[in-house]
Amino acid sequence: MIGYNMCAAAASSEADYLRSSGLRAFLNLRQRRPGPLPQPEEDLLARLCDTERALLQQVSPAPAVGDPETVRSQVHGFLKQPVSQIYDHAARCNSHAIALDACADP
Repeated sequence: MIGYNMCAAAASSEADYLRSSGLRAFLNLRQRRPGPLPQPEEDLLARLCDTERALLQQVSPAPAVGDPETVRSQVHGFLKQPVSQIYDHAARCNSHAIALDACADP
């Protein structure tokens, strides 16, 4: 199973803004303040303390955030990484090739 966070928008700055809701929700959970998904915040990362920045280091290391071209590149780069738990190496490589092909532009 792959968990992959994506937040795409027409412009990267808008995607960063929209992603701030998920980042704030993660911080709230880790700080034992669960609740509904928060509204997005401008410049969230710039306003965080060191402890909050350290908590965000635990967020998925493979997000795709940005404009369409950036997200496309990040998704394709992620699919090229070996992330399958398939014992047989050839079958694992074949699985990655199939997944990459399945996500290619038509």
